[in-house]
Amino acid sequence: MELPNSKQAFIVPAKLYDYLLSTSYSVGKSKAKFFIDHGFDESNVHILESGILSIAQNEEVHSVSKLL
Repeated sequence: MELPNSKQAFIVPAKLYDYLLSTSYSVGKSKAKFFIDHGFDESNVHILESGILSIAQNEEVHSVSKLL
């Protein structure tokens, strides 16, 4: 199935800079290491953002869980 409202998907810049690419954020460190190891950093964050949005807008959702 398609992600609901996928065409309106967006990423708050702080989630990219202060979470996904932040090596100093205690919870996100492992995510930052993963993305940095795969060539992403602040100089090309737009490529990471574009890729994530492309997945949200074009790929199928296989399961959905409700947030509490």
